[in-house]
Parts: sequence; structure tokens; C-alpha cells
Amino acid sequence: MPSTVILSIKGEVRKVNVSSDLTMESLQKVFKKKDVPERVCYYEYDDKIIFIFGYKKGKKGTENKTELPDPHASTVLYGDALVIVSMNDKWENPVPFTVEQWNAFYNCEEKEKDDKEDKDDKEEEEEEILYDDEVKDDFDVEIPDEVEEEEEVKPVRKKACTCV
Repeated sequence: MPSTVILSIKGEVRKVNVSSDLTMESLQKVFKKKDVPERVCYYEYDDKIIFIFGYKKGKKGTENKTELPDPHASTVLYGDALVIVSMNDKWENPVPFTVEQWNAFYNCEEKEKDDKEDKDDKEEEEEEILYDDEVKDDFDVEIPDEVEEEEEVKPVRKKACTCV
């Protein structure tokens, strides 16, 4: 019986044993629910495929507090979620997976997310700096040190003729 991890509703990661030949019905027994769970998502990591099984629908207040790594961070799970790891795309024959392995995967994914955000922020700052320099270059106008003053032209007034 390989062990794997369950992502509890409270956000905890715990060890759980599963059978070596899995079916949806055997997963349902692990969850102890009347509804069959669904494969929520999967990740490719360290020459393995990490499958997440659980429920995307449920009662208000039963949302799982575990935030999945990108690109599934916005996925809301209800109740516990089960992690099944396989060496290929067949989840039915899982390999052992520990809480420590989950934490290593999760922290690696979060670090990559943070690194990507930092890189995006840096690129955005560089683009702004480049844009500012380009704008300055577009509007640079040389102003001579001395500006010749133009003489003010005064209108010439003629005296009115008086004819008698």
C-alpha cells in the first residue's frame, strides 16, 4: 500500500495510505463521501505527475484552505483533496509520496511564482525607464544660450487733417 498525502480542509498536509490499484470508487472511500471525486488538476514535477483529486462543488464554509500552486491557484476545492503521484499519465498505479515531497514541490512552485513575479516587475520597471528616456529624446529641444530680442514695433500715428 503506497502512502500519499491528503490536503485537509484546514490547510494541513497529512499522510494517508491508498491501495496500489486505484479506481474512482476506491478514491471515494478515502474521502468517505457519497459522490465520486474528480481529478481537479495535475502538475508535472521531478519526472513525475502529481494529480489532485477532490471536489470543486460543495457547501459554503467547506472550502479547502490549501492554495494550489499556479496555474491552478484560483481553483476552489471543497473538503479534503487527495494527492496521487505517478511516473506517467496513469494515476491508477501510484508511487509513494510523502508530506516532505509535497512541501518541497509546493515551495519550489511558490518560489518559481515569486521569481517570475519579481522578474515581471523588474522588466516592467525597465520598460518604464526606457519609455521615459525615449520620451525625453523625442522632446529634447535645444535652446540657445542667448536669445536675440526682437525690437518692439510701434504703430505710427498720423495727425488728423483738419480742413476748413
